[in-house]
Amino acid sequence: MRSARSTAEPPASVSREAAVAKMRECTDAYANTKTYTLESGRTLVAPVTFLDPEDVATCWRENNPEEVAFLEKQDCFPAQVTEQNWDNAWACAMEWDANLPGTTWYLSKVKNSFGVMPDSVAEAIKAYKKTPNAKTLQEIAELVPSTSSNQETLAAEAAAHGVTLEVAP
Repeated sequence: MRSARSTAEPPASVSREAAVAKMRECTDAYANTKTYTLESGRTLVAPVTFLDPEDVATCWRENNPEEVAFLEKQDCFPAQVTEQNWDNAWACAMEWDANLPGTTWYLSKVKNSFGVMPDSVAEAIKAYKKTPNAKTLQEIAELVPSTSSNQETLAAEAAAHGVTLEVAP
């Protein structure tokens, strides 16, 4: 059940693919993707981060004006998404997930820009290089995106060390 919110209707659902394509086109200039090379020579790509989350917020506002206008009427969505209020913004947007594809993409990507996500990946890889086992490899697997390339690398690393990874659903 939804808590007290504006009676405004969410914007008509648009294609998730179209919304994401618009956001990617706008945010590519601000994206920072780091690639890590393991001792085996295999590579992993860390989550996309943004040097300035406000640049990404500007792209979100410009490319999703109906979503932004709708969310501005909701008492659950902050005027500016920060590391401190991200969880609340996400919970609010999830109430209308099907109608807010640009917003959910924006929130999922900008979260990686808060805190030390890239540093966490680097630290996990450092621990794995020191002690290549199932635990340290699993820590990496939980931090990097589940792209086919990353999954292949992780599977090859697991096979090389005779370990099994737990696959997230």
